[in-house]
Amino acid sequence: MVIFGFHITGIMKIKLFYYEKKFLHFNFFNKKISSIIMGMSFAAGWTPCVGPILSSILIYSSSLDTIYKGILLLCIYSLGLAVPFMLTAMAIDRFMIYKTKIIKYTPVISAISGLLLIIMGIMVFTNTVNILSTYLYFFNF
Repeated sequence: MVIFGFHITGIMKIKLFYYEKKFLHFNFFNKKISSIIMGMSFAAGWTPCVGPILSSILIYSSSLDTIYKGILLLCIYSLGLAVPFMLTAMAIDRFMIYKTKIIKYTPVISAISGLLLIIMGIMVFTNTVNILSTYLYFFNF
């Protein structure tokens, strides 16, 4: 995380992070098949991120006293996963209008993002991430 943070801030440029290897070119297929392949790739890429949380919720909901509480947990999880994508889809046209105004701030956004990555990387390395819980206690409902 720290090394990637240095890369994002621009302090240290790592050429390996700019490397890209494509196995399939999407213009090879027609649009319907390429969108299916893109969706499958996206799903395969998100499986390691979604899997542990979903399995934890499934295990927890299976131990609840009523099925309705488990359904409620899974519905809230599904909403939490779907709402950002839906909002992004609805806001993409508006974003394209303001894109040129936002692009000039990209170096500042990258520097701040990289700095946050460096700080989080150091906190993970030193096992002090729990310090955040003292400042963000109001998120614990």
